[in-house]
Amino acid sequence: MVSGLLVTIVLLSVAGYTVYNSEKSNMEKQMSLQTTIMTNNLEAVLRDAMNRVELAAEIINGKIDAGQWLNMPELEEYYSNLVSRLLLPLAEDAPDVERLYFYFNSPLVESDIATGAVVSKNAENSWEARTDKSLEMGKNGFTPSNPDASWYFETLETNRARWLEPRLKQTGTGPKYVISYVMPILGKSTILGGGGTEGKDILLGIVGADFNASLIQKYLETLDIPEGSLAFVLSANKRVIGHPSLDTSTGRLDDESAAQIESFTDTLGEANVAEEAFYTVDDMHLTFEETPWGQIVGYAMPTSMITAPVWATIWRILGGAAAALVVAAMLGFLFGRRLARPIVEVTRVANKMGEGDFTETQIKEYSGEEVSMLQRAISRTLENLRTMLKEVWDSVEQLAASAEEVAAGADESGRGAENSMEQVRRVTEAQEQERKIGEELSRLVTEGRKLVDSGMELIKSLEERHDKQMEVTDEGVRLAHQSEETVRVLDTMSEEVNSSFAEVTESMNKIIGMAETISSIADQTNLLALNAAIEAARAGEAGRGFAVVAEEVRKLAEESSEAARQIHGYIGEITPRVKKAESSLSESKEVTKKGTKAVDETRKAFDTIHNSTQTAKEEGNAVAKALENLANTYQEIERKLSELNEGRAVVVESLENLSSVASEQSAQAEEFAASSQTLSEMAEKLQSQISTFKIANED
Repeated sequence: MVSGLLVTIVLLSVAGYTVYNSEKSNMEKQMSLQTTIMTNNLEAVLRDAMNRVELAAEIINGKIDAGQWLNMPELEEYYSNLVSRLLLPLAEDAPDVERLYFYFNSPLVESDIATGAVVSKNAENSWEARTDKSLEMGKNGFTPSNPDASWYFETLETNRARWLEPRLKQTGTGPKYVISYVMPILGKSTILGGGGTEGKDILLGIVGADFNASLIQKYLETLDIPEGSLAFVLSANKRVIGHPSLDTSTGRLDDESAAQIESFTDTLGEANVAEEAFYTVDDMHLTFEETPWGQIVGYAMPTSMITAPVWATIWRILGGAAAALVVAAMLGFLFGRRLARPIVEVTRVANKMGEGDFTETQIKEYSGEEVSMLQRAISRTLENLRTMLKEVWDSVEQLAASAEEVAAGADESGRGAENSMEQVRRVTEAQEQERKIGEELSRLVTEGRKLVDSGMELIKSLEERHDKQMEVTDEGVRLAHQSEETVRVLDTMSEEVNSSFAEVTESMNKIIGMAETISSIADQTNLLALNAAIEAARAGEAGRGFAVVAEEVRKLAEESSEAARQIHGYIGEITPRVKKAESSLSESKEVTKKGTKAVDETRKAFDTIHNSTQTAKEEGNAVAKALENLANTYQEIERKLSELNEGRAVVVESLENLSSVASEQSAQAEEFAASSQTLSEMAEKLQSQISTFKIANED
């Protein structure tokens, strides 16, 4: 009964596990297929919306010459009026469009206002086209750092079309939850000579459209979703843009749905949606798939759709098991009585066998094919056991003899292994001592090599210093020669200046003489003029003109006398200065002579330093050569030591192998000894145990 229950439990477990995996696999395949279909349908919906924006871009590109706009930004308002009227029919034909717009790339032309053409619905739910000049650079949050303005600045910067995150936007007909698609427009200039822009791509601006989230809601309503399952759509940043309970005027879900979506997104985390995966959250089995533009399509099914078939299978198995138990009980009752008596007889013989009595040779026979088969099997077993026990007795005696021989061989092998291990130990100790000596020698060689390298570096440094000293010495010798030549020139110039000063002194003496002569002549002229004035006065009216001339001559004589005195004064002031200059020049001449001597001695000292430096450099080169030879010697020693270490490593490895072999041999000898002891004990024990069995009848 118990075994039947156990079998039933095992069958239930296996069946339940098999059915569960099968149903789960089928469900995941169904979910994967459904998610793929949903994603393809959503891509078609989004592609239609994108085509409308791309069509608007083509219309704008066909009406605005990018080169003309680049050269004349003041045409933006004219172009905006034109474009807004052209975009009006395109917006009226799209029921889910809330706003269609185009804005110029104002930063490119350094404009303070982003001028745009906008088509949107007014309060009367009618479409209107207008020019928008409300977006001023750097004002009212219209800056590159403001996320709300990223639709403009980031799109211009990346030059890439994209879907924006959903947002709640105030429209002419009230607040709406919208999703937007924006794309840059590249135009070309058709104006020849337009500043080198003709034929080149020019980032003209941005065109975009705001779509009501009902666009996604309508798409979800067309899906064939089983009852209890859920289909939803998330933006690239996992914000809900499609859900059966989404309010498209506020962008909100009811509390229960919001909590469920939050648990779904938390489970998704940072996982790669592109990789197919399945998750179980809050009794829901879900999976995700991503569109090429980043939107995430989610699909969830209740886990009960997996467990229901499992429980149905378990109940079917339980019913079958109960019926099988009833049938088994009835059959057991019918066949139990027929099998009881022969089983009792077989049990009697088996008990005697358990007591070691194998002398029973006959079993009473009963009718029934099954019973006869059981009796014949027991008889054969009894005979086989009797024969086997005889063979075991003979084998045990042979085993005891073999165990003694193995013990003797194991003892001899153990002594040989111990001798081998002792020899290996001695060789290993000698090898270890040799290794330490080699390591010490290698260390000394390495230190010597380092000292040689340091010496080489020092010699190299000294050589560089010698070269610099040679250069400085050569420069000093050159400057000494130059100074010596300069001093000679100064000496010559001093001689010339001294001679010039002598000539100046002589000239000043002459000037003094001439000044005294002029002064004497002026005094005489003054006296003559005075006499002439007296004579003119005596002459009366006839001598008046002569008196005037005499007065003028007297004045000139006085001025000449005054000039002579001034010259004499100037010469008196100059004479001490000239004498002082002559004295200084004489002292300078003496100093110049001493300088000439010092420069000559300096030049000789530089010559001596140059020769000493040259000698030191040659000696340093000789030392460097010797150090280089020593370094080569150390390198050769290191190479030999390396070869010695390699040979020693081989020897050590061989010794380790030999020691390992000796250890294994010793261990095997010990195992042989232990095994032989065990065999002896087993043989004695088997002999003792077999002796308890009765194989033949005792007389």
